[in-house]
Amino acid sequence: MPSIEIDNIHFGFNESFVREEEVEKLDRIAEVIEKILAAHPGEVFMIAGHTDAVGSDAYNLNLSRERAVAVKKALFDAFQPLGA
Repeated sequence: MPSIEIDNIHFGFNESFVREEEVEKLDRIAEVIEKILAAHPGEVFMIAGHTDAVGSDAYNLNLSRERAVAVKKALFDAFQPLGA
């Protein structure tokens, strides 16, 4: 699957919510997604979350998923036309 890195949303240690200072980056991400969807309406996007190496593999996998869901939710809530 081809991939591009648009921008990184940074999270605090052990956090899975999008911090206020990171919200501005969502504008750039949404802008790129909108341009891609205009040209390719059926395009599918994958959002991945990452953690550091602190904690167990299972814990970090769960935290990574929670972070990806938080970004997806923030994008959908702020830019609903993307997901509608």
